[in-house]
Amino acid sequence: MDVSLLSHTSLASCIDQTFLKPTSGFEAAEKWVTDNVNHDFATLCVSPCFAPLAYAACAGNPSRVCSVVGFPNGSTSSATKCFEAIQLIKNGCSELDIVMNIGAFLEGDEAYVAKETIDIITCVHASAQEEIIFKVILETAYLSENQICSASDLLSQTGVHFIKTSTGFAPRGASVNDIRLIASSIAGDCGIKASGGIRTLSDAIEMLAAGATRIGTSAGDRILAEFDVLMSDH
Repeated sequence: MDVSLLSHTSLASCIDQTFLKPTSGFEAAEKWVTDNVNHDFATLCVSPCFAPLAYAACAGNPSRVCSVVGFPNGSTSSATKCFEAIQLIKNGCSELDIVMNIGAFLEGDEAYVAKETIDIITCVHASAQEEIIFKVILETAYLSENQICSASDLLSQTGVHFIKTSTGFAPRGASVNDIRLIASSIAGDCGIKASGGIRTLSDAIEMLAAGATRIGTSAGDRILAEFDVLMSDH
């Protein structure tokens, strides 16, 4: 992405604005959705229980609804992940962020990881009435550079649309090096979602310049406000 060509609209369309804190309840979620629904983010990415609320708010709005599968550890069974994904689609989600089974991958069971991802995509396609965007979270904090490359190559061939760095619940979030490693390894036109620890405009631009095509952050509103102030000074 040529970050020199960014506008308010194009930057907003790169952001998944997230609401995934385990301590937040329905009243907080309703206020958050109301505050964020008119920023035209790519998605409002919410915990599964808040998907219907976000879907109702996003009706007629460019923002889609995203939620998470197997979050945050990735260690639920494949059948459970498939069921969760189908329920999220029924509740209005158009994008799913699926946590890879990190333990299986670290033990070298790439076949399990690939099959699980394909099974989720297949079962969702059988239920969905619209195009669904799939992202798989690697949790790069737990992987070596070689493992990041291997996982990116493996998963980008399963039919997912994005490889995502992090849940935001690991020891660290995304790094520029993570993005460059993923970019060097993905197959086809798979995108890259940088997520975890991205809180400022500088953080976001750094990730986009490195090759990210989507940004996951809970600070999207503040990033857009920072961008608008910067543009008004030029």
